[in-house]
Amino acid sequence: MSSAVVANDIAKETQEYLHAAGLNVIVLLEHARKFEGTDENNSGFSGQTFSKVIHDIVTAVDQEVTRFIIACKPPALDAEIRALCPKINAGLFQLVQHFGRIPKIAGRTYLVEVRRAVCKALVAMVLLINTFLDVKVELSSAIMADMPYMSSTGVFWEHCKELKQIPVDNRAAVLTIWQSVVSGLVKDAAEELDESLTESENQTTKDGDDEESDSMDEFSPDIPKDRIEEARTMYKLILSAKQ
Repeated sequence: MSSAVVANDIAKETQEYLHAAGLNVIVLLEHARKFEGTDENNSGFSGQTFSKVIHDIVTAVDQEVTRFIIACKPPALDAEIRALCPKINAGLFQLVQHFGRIPKIAGRTYLVEVRRAVCKALVAMVLLINTFLDVKVELSSAIMADMPYMSSTGVFWEHCKELKQIPVDNRAAVLTIWQSVVSGLVKDAAEELDESLTESENQTTKDGDDEESDSMDEFSPDIPKDRIEEARTMYKLILSAKQ
């Protein structure tokens, strides 16, 4: 007896299997979102070792997901899809299980950064599964409020890459956040100083050409003539900070 086939070429029974796999990811996601670190005084915790294990888990899941996407494309390989779903779920379970070993003493910022990366990957997996389903796996508004808008299948690989680059400790996590905030401020400062320098230098050139111009309507530069060289030096330092 043949299976009922839906418009996207994946059998109805296989879609139900996929939907169940997506619900399993939701359970893992809810657990990861609520995790605040273990209370164990695990002084032997190593961020570098932790990151290496995460890297290995994500690499394995990444390979299975690639096979899964190929199997879902027409003509769909239903048996392959059903075989890959538990493997992907098992890999994501390992990911969340390993994440759940982070002790509170590792640092709040470190925990939050790793949790964010884990949750993004899990959400991306649900969205990927939904692209092959007629009846979508529902993501709560609370979950989506925590996540940037994501829809394309390529997003999963993007967040796998992010997981492979998680900070190794709390100091590195704080530095990552600091750089993301300060980089925007430095960029704005560089642009404003560059604009002020250009205007001041243009005004200096104009003053040299027209010493008698004394109109109150003329633009008065923010940078005095005797401070232009100093401003140029500051501009070079700001450019260095951007790199």
